Amino acid sequence: MGTAEKPFSSVRLSEVERRALLKVISMKADASPLAAKRGDTRYTLPPGYSVIGELEQSGGTPQKLVVSVRDISRGGISILHSSYVHLNSRCVFRFYDDKRKQVAAAYAKVVRCQHVKGQIHDVGLKFDLAFPVESFLVEATSQGASSVPRKPAMYPALQAFVDELQTLVRSGADLSLINGVLDEIRAALTEALKASPAPPTPAAGVSANAKTAPVTTVAKAA
Repeated sequence: MGTAEKPFSSVRLSEVERRALLKVISMKADASPLAAKRGDTRYTLPPGYSVIGELEQSGGTPQKLVVSVRDISRGGISILHSSYVHLNSRCVFRFYDDKRKQVAAAYAKVVRCQHVKGQIHDVGLKFDLAFPVESFLVEATSQGASSVPRKPAMYPALQAFVDELQTLVRSGADLSLINGVLDEIRAALTEALKASPAPPTPAAGVSANAKTAPVTTVAKAA
């Protein structure tokens, strides 16, 4: 009898390194002039929540992954992956709460794949149908978790990077990673200085008073 395929991590980094890299990428994205043109508010995954993805490229055997989520919105999801992913590749995501119960699923296709460093790529996927992110997060909040909208806010983000750098140093992380993070911060700050001094107005967030039933919606193309 065969055994079920065990998901493997979409990135081969320690948790400290992964968090530091996620924050660097998000900081650069928030500093970009394109940030003001985003139609959907982006959120981070609530603490304790996880995502399993099944990624299929060029008709090959689907890869089952423990997904490293950068952010999520109604329109799509950004993830980190340890290799290049071809555009239009298909993926199904299954979302689990902190009790490992599946609470949502969504089908998506790859619309962007950008090299970050080493083997790591920042991959953007567009959902086939609008993902009920507000209901998903309201349900998470009602269970004690929280997810903060990712809004362009340079100085709080910079402080977060400083904290992460201190953690990296204390943990004895590789010097090349630390220098890489510093280079990314310098680049992000340079982009921020080029941008308009007035911060962009973020899209409307989630109402803390909204009420909804547990999310079981599966977004799938017709």
